[in-house]
Amino acid sequence: MSERRDALETARQLSSALTFADLSRVVLKIVRDEIGFDRGTIFVVDAKAQEVRSIVADRMLVGQIALPIGSGIAGIVAQNGKSIDTEDAYADDRFDAKFDPLLRYETRDIYCIPIINSSGGVIGVLQMLNRNRSLEPEDKTFLADMSTHLATALERISSQPKTV
Repeated sequence: MSERRDALETARQLSSALTFADLSRVVLKIVRDEIGFDRGTIFVVDAKAQEVRSIVADRMLVGQIALPIGSGIAGIVAQNGKSIDTEDAYADDRFDAKFDPLLRYETRDIYCIPIINSSGGVIGVLQMLNRNRSLEPEDKTFLADMSTHLATALERISSQPKTV
């Protein structure tokens, strides 16, 4: 358990020092190593376009992935702010299977959690694919804690003035 606290503290410290994309890569690697997922993606919500867009798609050689809010697992999590844990992606009607052939990947299971800002709004989604083992309650707590660090970093970035 102290290793998880160390990982969370590392993520907290890095959230103020790295770009969001770099922090996302670090967080995905920590989660992959700590809990045992094959891949992960961090999406941000674009409220104006009404979609979620990938910032980092871990270990995938693709451009950006975009889904309408309310479509696919990540889009539904962005819409309702509730985690989805599906152990058989293809048996879940919410799963959008069109991305697997494009990514040359087979999604077996998904754990998807909202990234919620300090005002309670969903600003992103953390999606992990193909776990190596069943998730324990403490794993889900760890993932929720990681999503909090991502929310802090996203809020920090969005509050910075834009330069031209």
